[in-house]
Amino acid sequence: MSTRVGVGVLLLRRGCRRPMLARLVAQAVYIFSVVVACVLAVFCRRPTPVPRSTGCAGEDNVARTSDESEKSTDIVSDTAIPSGAQRGSRLVTRLVFKILRGVRRWPNTFRLDYSALGQPIGPVTQYNSWQGCLGRPMKQTEPATCALVACTVAVEAMHRLVHELYHGAGTFHWKAGEPHELLRACQRKGIWEQGKGAAVPEVLEKIRELGGVPLANPPSMAHTVLPLISWQEHRWDDDYGLSPERMAKLLDCGPCVGRLWACPWYFLFDASRNDDSVYHGCGRSRANREESEHLYPGDVGSHAVVCFGYRFCGDQMHVLLLDNHSATGPWRWVDFEELDALYTITVECLDPPRHASTS
Repeated sequence: MSTRVGVGVLLLRRGCRRPMLARLVAQAVYIFSVVVACVLAVFCRRPTPVPRSTGCAGEDNVARTSDESEKSTDIVSDTAIPSGAQRGSRLVTRLVFKILRGVRRWPNTFRLDYSALGQPIGPVTQYNSWQGCLGRPMKQTEPATCALVACTVAVEAMHRLVHELYHGAGTFHWKAGEPHELLRACQRKGIWEQGKGAAVPEVLEKIRELGGVPLANPPSMAHTVLPLISWQEHRWDDDYGLSPERMAKLLDCGPCVGRLWACPWYFLFDASRNDDSVYHGCGRSRANREESEHLYPGDVGSHAVVCFGYRFCGDQMHVLLLDNHSATGPWRWVDFEELDALYTITVECLDPPRHASTS
């Protein structure tokens, strides 16, 4: 506003007797200055230094080289979340950054097709969601802890599902605490490393060994944790595979932990803003993932989330997940082929129902 007023006053002082023309010129100068400022903010910002060994699209990283073990490729970690859209001080800056970044860096690359974003997905022929079993999202407070947070939130969600099956909707009033103790336990055992993260199977096993997930508001001294009885990994290369039908059956049993490869544009997807936009990344090809690491060093990697729903749209299957990047999650729709693995968990009711009286 001060720019427009200054230009207008200057024109009037210089003899411009047409107030309308002065206002138009001032408005044009103001718009031009905003655009220039936004462009400078995008192209002149310093990149966040990222260790070459971590690579992440904001959340997690997988070991890269072909000679590394199968176990290492399951590790998910965190590096800096791409900051353009999140750190802009004004809405126009964030919008311009998204546009420029998308056009400049990754137009229609790998499985991403910008022309399809926001377009109607077609009729939904099958749908299921465990939205009512989710508690409030849990945001990471420590980098490279997406696996710990996702496992914690999934255990709580399964306990809510089992408890309310017995006692009715709305009867589960407890909340899992943030995984500070779990982080320390994983760090002591070498399961979690700073800047590198942890593998989901090892995190789930550590939760089971610790007796469960600590409660933030335990109902009594006798119930201070949400126990984890068992867990199971489901991959594309196991005996059953992960076809759409198989994945739907697993998700029909309740919320579970999922692992996917996150590319830089992963963070542009938010189901609360556009329910038709579905994330497509690099696919599961190792060659494509290695190429994505070369193209976007430090901005790609493996990431752990909570999967709690799905839909079929013709021959497509989309999985609905809860992320851990903000206080709202957010929720994102992803193509089922982007998921590398699902981890289903088994729990017992925290407060078993009393048997009906026979008298």
